[in-house]
Amino acid sequence: MSATPALQLQDLGYRIGGTEILRHLDLTIACGERVALIGPNGAGKTTLFNLISGRQRPTSGAILMNGQPIVGCTPSALYQRGLARSFQITHLFPSLTVLDNMRCALMRSFNVGLCFWRALSHHAALHHKAQLLLSQLQLTHHQDTVVKHLSYADQRTLELGLALAADSTLLLLDEPTAGMSHSESRHVVKLIRRMTEGKTLLLVEHDMGVVFDLADRIIVLVDGRLVANGTPEAIRSNPIVRAAYLGSDQTEGP
Repeated sequence: MSATPALQLQDLGYRIGGTEILRHLDLTIACGERVALIGPNGAGKTTLFNLISGRQRPTSGAILMNGQPIVGCTPSALYQRGLARSFQITHLFPSLTVLDNMRCALMRSFNVGLCFWRALSHHAALHHKAQLLLSQLQLTHHQDTVVKHLSYADQRTLELGLALAADSTLLLLDEPTAGMSHSESRHVVKLIRRMTEGKTLLLVEHDMGVVFDLADRIIVLVDGRLVANGTPEAIRSNPIVRAAYLGSDQTEGP
């Protein structure tokens, strides 16, 4: 494991006018670590993801990726540096096939631009990688299916694959199992565990079963502040967390 952290937040803050959304956040995530970010609605989780992924800019503090400052970098530049993000709402090309969505996601990795006179299927290495990823996602049997005709669970699985398509080293996953049944969630958890091996993962998820299954460490955000940071076992028994998020009367974990 690298001695340089994959991600660091240093006194990070974000405000809109006089309202503080995030307050003095300090966090270090090691390379290869899987960290879950939990907290009640309005805690600032999505804002934090937006700051890390370059969609918004903090009003104070610093963000470092692999020891290098990234505040001011665009999402595209961060993608090239190895940061990928999936969203709570799917971001796919609904009128393209599953295979074509995966090919498009791989274009930058293979330094392929839009060439209207040459089909992506003619790029052998890119085509092979796309089919390999679909096989790992267990979506090969849907590769010629137009995305809008996929089930919701398969669309979410495909989006996970698109986030992994660039061989990114740092992944931000925003509620990857949202809207799924229990069995669908378990399937996606297995995929995430297998396909992110060796990668650094920061996960926002409301399903506490998924959180306790996947995370090496859990951090808790309440009212824009980090109020707890520890192993799943420590978080499960933390009275502050139980009162603010898990429910003060909860005596057993998910």
